[in-house]
Amino acid sequence: MPAQNVTKQNVTNRNVTSQSVTNQRNAANRKGAANGVRSASRVEYRPMSWDDIEAITQEFDRTWGRAEPTDSPQLSKMISRRFVLRYLAPSTSTRTACLDGRFMGVTLVRAVGQTPLFPRAEEELRELDRELALSDAGRHALHGMALQRDIDTQMEQDSGVDRDSDAELELFLVAADARGHGVGGGLWHAMLEDFASAGVQRFHLHTDSDCDMGFYDHQRMTRVAQRNISDADDTDLVLFAPEISRIYAGETEQILGDVQHMDRTETDHTETSHISRADHTAQPDNTRHSNHTAAVRKDGAR
Repeated sequence: MPAQNVTKQNVTNRNVTSQSVTNQRNAANRKGAANGVRSASRVEYRPMSWDDIEAITQEFDRTWGRAEPTDSPQLSKMISRRFVLRYLAPSTSTRTACLDGRFMGVTLVRAVGQTPLFPRAEEELRELDRELALSDAGRHALHGMALQRDIDTQMEQDSGVDRDSDAELELFLVAADARGHGVGGGLWHAMLEDFASAGVQRFHLHTDSDCDMGFYDHQRMTRVAQRNISDADDTDLVLFAPEISRIYAGETEQILGDVQHMDRTETDHTETSHISRADHTAQPDNTRHSNHTAAVRKDGAR
């Protein structure tokens, strides 16, 4: 499995001044994401356009590219594009983060009963599958991804999450270059705000051991299903699927409330830090402030 470039950062800076700046920037980024405006650190949040697919594919390949076992960068790029198109095809809501015009992250969401935004993705996906089927390595990749999709679908049915959920987070990808800019938190908060506005009460997502699964535990989501890949599984599945696959589910109101509480806590801490510096009595802050970024990857998109 490739090393994951998407990171989880626990901000525990050495002095109160740098901690204060970080808190202000992350809170501003989350607020900017929810309002769809440019933040103080020049991170812009906007709906995705079709022209963004290439940048998303490049970052996906950079993060999860399958150079092995294919040993072909070109094939790895094709597989990454297939994943992106598979997540995009059913998506009804999108949000992209950019920093000075550079891609920094994206969320793709499928809400029940809403019309997909990019019907063209299905056509592109079929064409890409035809290209992949022209080589032995491509056919093995398609077989492995199909098996993983079957597993994901079975996990949904067994857990009942496919019946209870109003929406699914298809893809949550944050670029390695976004580290320290609050992009992951901004995208997550914006998605929750969108859910609340649209009346989405419960949502779910698929993730795996190639991602930062702990992020969703930190967000107090519930793990409703897990499946481990074993040596007894099909060879193509072992080669192309992650070691552990999970489904998490959560209540929008509860999780959004936790995020808003964290924002208030950071604001209170910032104000306290200003007072402490004025009195020249600042002490190190050992409170854990988490700026998690994570990613969802699933080939079970419908």
